[in-house]
Amino acid sequence: MGFIIIAALWFFAFIGTPIIASNKHRSVGGWLIAALLFGVFAFFTVMLLPTLPNYEAIDAERADSRECPHCLSLIPQRATVCRYCQRDVAPIATVAPIAVNPRTAPRRPLTVAEWEALEKSEGHVIDCTCPECNARRERVN
Repeated sequence: MGFIIIAALWFFAFIGTPIIASNKHRSVGGWLIAALLFGVFAFFTVMLLPTLPNYEAIDAERADSRECPHCLSLIPQRATVCRYCQRDVAPIATVAPIAVNPRTAPRRPLTVAEWEALEKSEGHVIDCTCPECNARRERVN
């Protein structure tokens, strides 16, 4: 009868220890092995340990924020006034997309389908090479 009670306590410690470790943001695999080896002792040890900070949530919060240049507090990326020191903050410069000039962009050979569509097009100035005969043409419509 005593063996059944010890086995039941070890089983519940083996199941409960990694669950509690996960809730406290600790290593589930490490505490699973500790529960396998030490049973109830590992269960009570993980119960007494403090909860670690959730680093994934902290990283996500920091990705959406920046430091105030005056008080060094974290503020949202799009903020124009710091909520802690109430000073104006310069907005973050956004990068405009670069417009590609078709005359200076690197050229690639056209496919046959593109060449046929090009033959049917109207109103364009085109400088291209035929994929079949490598003839270079400039067409103005």
